[in-house]
Amino acid sequence: MKSQMFLLSILFTVLLVGIRTDVQGQMKDPTGHLKKIDPDEIFVAFSQMGDCPNSLEQVVDSELAQSRIKRKESWEYTELILYVKVNCLLLDNVPSTVYSVDIKFAEFVFPTSKQPDEYSFVLRTYESAYGTFGITSNNDSGTQFLRSVTREALEEALLDYLKVNFDL
Repeated sequence: MKSQMFLLSILFTVLLVGIRTDVQGQMKDPTGHLKKIDPDEIFVAFSQMGDCPNSLEQVVDSELAQSRIKRKESWEYTELILYVKVNCLLLDNVPSTVYSVDIKFAEFVFPTSKQPDEYSFVLRTYESAYGTFGITSNNDSGTQFLRSVTREALEEALLDYLKVNFDL
């Protein structure tokens, strides 16, 4: 009985952490939309919530540097952005953390349903093919594991970006 309650609490927690709310519909094939005029730089929106290690944004900066892509300091609302969201939830019953890593490309576009003005635009996200969720331990090896899965998801996203923009 106790083990069943434990498994149910883990499943419920994973489902809660895995829920995403996007503002506008997602596109199935993002690769055509990754093309940029200035592909050597991209704005990164990084969001980290919950009990995640503080070092995860360093993973983002490191992967951008290895890909030779400069992280833009300022953002223009009509340009493509790389959105990185990491959520962590510390479990009370066991020394573990439930995590989700969600990486996607997005851009703001003018709505098609009404007459746009200069302040009318909506966020279009391209289907997230990059990321994962799971459970890891609350120690140094768990932190390294979370850094590793974040790095792997970023590598996949940046590889698609590089392929489209640099004809690799």
